[in-house]
Amino acid sequence: MAKFGRIIGSAAVLLAASATAAHADLGGLVNGTQYCGGNTFSTCATITNISYSGGVVTLTVQNTSGSASSVFTAIGLANIGGTFTVTNFTSSSSNFVQGTTGLNGAGIQNAVIGATAIAPPSQTGLMDGQSVTFTFTLSGTPDLTDLQLAIHDQGGTGAGGCATSTKLVVSGGVANDPTCGSTTVPEPMTMSLLATGLAGMGGLGAFKRRRK
Repeated sequence: MAKFGRIIGSAAVLLAASATAAHADLGGLVNGTQYCGGNTFSTCATITNISYSGGVVTLTVQNTSGSASSVFTAIGLANIGGTFTVTNFTSSSSNFVQGTTGLNGAGIQNAVIGATAIAPPSQTGLMDGQSVTFTFTLSGTPDLTDLQLAIHDQGGTGAGGCATSTKLVVSGGVANDPTCGSTTVPEPMTMSLLATGLAGMGGLGAFKRRRK
């Protein structure tokens, strides 16, 4: 019985370590997670895919703000270390071209790779419910350990200075706008590990009661 307990404990530790390693390389940006910046305004984005393989970064973002007036006019990845250049760019939407207009500043690092909506942005940006996929081919030695997601939303709803134009920055699992506060989003893997651990403890107690 003791051996069984040690095996379960070791497996949990390995799962936790592998989850940490998987997230560390991409700055804690997690697939399938919705990030909403600030405490009251409704600029929300869901990362449906983010990956890095063979020098290619793939990013799929959905506008999930829930507001018809929300339009993402610029989307990018920031806080990239190392030395690199973008040698190729693709977008699943012809409404976007490679660029960083509207992303730099306001808490977003200068090393940004991104895409900007073709004017007029009210017609060509990413509206509520829509998704877009970008790929960036990087040459050199980029460091994505502290990667950030950066989005410029024009027309989102909210309070204070975020009423009409927000910059959603996701860094290390925390989404924020520098002028509107922050909200921490728990990682799905963390919650799953917690649930698995609690279920395992309950099962172990039941097993001991049956033996008695």
